[in-house]
Amino acid sequence: MPPLAETASLTFDANGGSNAPAVVVDDPGATVSVAETSPQRSGFGFDGWNTDAGGTGTAYASGDDYTLPANDGDVATLFAQWDPVDYSTIAVNATVSNPVFALDTVIHPGERFILSGEYLTALTAEFASTSHLEYVVIGVPSAGFDETSCTDGECNGALVTPEDFLVAFKLHRSNGTEWSVSQYYNNYRYEATQYVDATAVTDDIAFELSDSGDLIRLFGPGMETTLTEDVPSGLSRNVGDADTTPRSIYIAAVRMNGTPPAASEGAYKIAIPTPTPDMLTYAGNIDSLVADDDSDIGHIAVNTSGDVFSVTRAGDAWVSKHDASGVEQWRVATPISGDAFLAAASDGGLYVGGLDPVGGNAGVVKLDGDGNIEWSQFTATSSASGVGAVEIEGLDVLEGTSDSGVVFVGKVTGGDSVTLTYGNLSAAIPSGHAEYVAHVGADGTPVMIDATARGTISNFRGYFSVDARPNGSGAWWVVVGGTKPPTGDGAPSCARFTYDPDATPQLTEDFECNNNAYSADVALLSDGTVVAATVWDTTVVKLRLFDTNEVWVATITDDTYLPFPANGRGLEVDSSDNIYYAARRVGTNISIGDSSSTQIDISIPDSDPNGLLVKFNSDGVYQWSRTVGSGASTKASTVAVSGTTVYLGTSAKAMMQFDAYREKYTWKPAVFKFNSSGVSHN
Repeated sequence: MPPLAETASLTFDANGGSNAPAVVVDDPGATVSVAETSPQRSGFGFDGWNTDAGGTGTAYASGDDYTLPANDGDVATLFAQWDPVDYSTIAVNATVSNPVFALDTVIHPGERFILSGEYLTALTAEFASTSHLEYVVIGVPSAGFDETSCTDGECNGALVTPEDFLVAFKLHRSNGTEWSVSQYYNNYRYEATQYVDATAVTDDIAFELSDSGDLIRLFGPGMETTLTEDVPSGLSRNVGDADTTPRSIYIAAVRMNGTPPAASEGAYKIAIPTPTPDMLTYAGNIDSLVADDDSDIGHIAVNTSGDVFSVTRAGDAWVSKHDASGVEQWRVATPISGDAFLAAASDGGLYVGGLDPVGGNAGVVKLDGDGNIEWSQFTATSSASGVGAVEIEGLDVLEGTSDSGVVFVGKVTGGDSVTLTYGNLSAAIPSGHAEYVAHVGADGTPVMIDATARGTISNFRGYFSVDARPNGSGAWWVVVGGTKPPTGDGAPSCARFTYDPDATPQLTEDFECNNNAYSADVALLSDGTVVAATVWDTTVVKLRLFDTNEVWVATITDDTYLPFPANGRGLEVDSSDNIYYAARRVGTNISIGDSSSTQIDISIPDSDPNGLLVKFNSDGVYQWSRTVGSGASTKASTVAVSGTTVYLGTSAKAMMQFDAYREKYTWKPAVFKFNSSGVSHN
């Protein structure tokens, strides 16, 4: 059994607050970054970290370097530090209550301001009528707002209105049971008014001061916090570099009898909007991921050309195994050269597909649950000319009550009269063809090799991806992707088979997809329909669902590149038939047209090329997307799904969008963990 990796940890104690960052685990003595997320505590502002709970130790700011303990298993702890947040009354009148007050804290561009549900309820409890003359304004003051002019309930000689604010939100009762919420910029209401049940506000609502000085609303029409969703159109407005001066948030309660709640009541809180994403980093290019229900993140295959983590065989694919918390269990080098394809075995082991570093032909290596090699089985070729090589382009496990091994696909090079052999099995490659499908059992015994000529539109010249699912009748559906041009021009986009090892023939074609655009990746939905990522032109990919005929299509258009997934590793389907698409390379402007004819425009400024992860539902309707920026050659290299958890592998220098609002830069290749809403943090 390979030795377990030594680790040390850094934990974070919220010290009276909540939402402490996740533990950081790395090699003993390694330098890590202090979490850039802020815990939260009602009535307090976060003031960094300290090695002592009382603040008498060494202080650390978010993002600072921290050296982990030197010994295996040691754990260090940093404690959150807090400053009380109070408010200052700017203007109040004894007879007409028009209080204006500022929170006693400074908000910088890029920071978040949060009002609790309790605070809003208390603040508006004194609404006396449904008249719009009674209102609360929450906002960032404009440059002309003179605090010293505020007296007797007025500022600049008049009651405060949204005109006094650069950006503001105005709340008043629209009737006996609802609030009206409107957003203003320089006294211009640019967002449609929302109506909210005043008795149903239980969530905190969040605002964020953007880098350009805009106060962005981070809550939905029902006032519920929507930090896990893309910002809907109209909920934010870039006001340009209008005012980036750090400032206080002001609140004006006009024609009301209320006063602001005390800080001790948990009225408001401040948080820095940079939570730490769930991520792992590596020193080699991440080729493939596989996630399983037992260990969640499962295995990661990385191809490297040097000494990485004591794996010294240059060019070999090495595999790293993790538990559900992302803690590495072991890492091993495999006898696979170059790119690797992974499939999880039901016994906790792993199938690794790739090329034999000696013969250069495709095959499979089986590792047990501890990373030891159980068996390896590679193909071979023979031909009259003595040439020929077997390439692998996809691998998938044959699932069932216990797995029955894996199928893998690819193409055979070397010209006519090549015979493909696998164990005691053999198949002649027909003239004008190169495709094959092979099956090796869980014990390493070759079960099937098929090189039957396929392609009624035009010849297949190899298969470029594969996916398999039980069909409910004791056999499997197996779908393959069409051949990459130029050798596969005009071949079907995909073909679905029924595979039964005990039948004659073992592999029966169900249908060929009625499109001849090359597909880099394919996946099966639970009903046997096939989703394929097909090329349309040099910058357009069409994601199509086939059931013999095309059911729906979604279009992904890029301004520079062909937004293709990594072959066999960029398209996944979860247990609810949601579809995850990882575009390996995109430019700076992408347009997605989903099956409902909705268009989503995405911009990734300041880097090129980039990567993209998109979620569609089973009907092809867009759900959310996450971008990967910074300009490395390959950005989103592989995607895997376990239950409702999604894992995305990225290349080096990744600026990963880890929720709808924030990004995280990592200079190493990384794996990011997302929930079903596209959020990569707690």
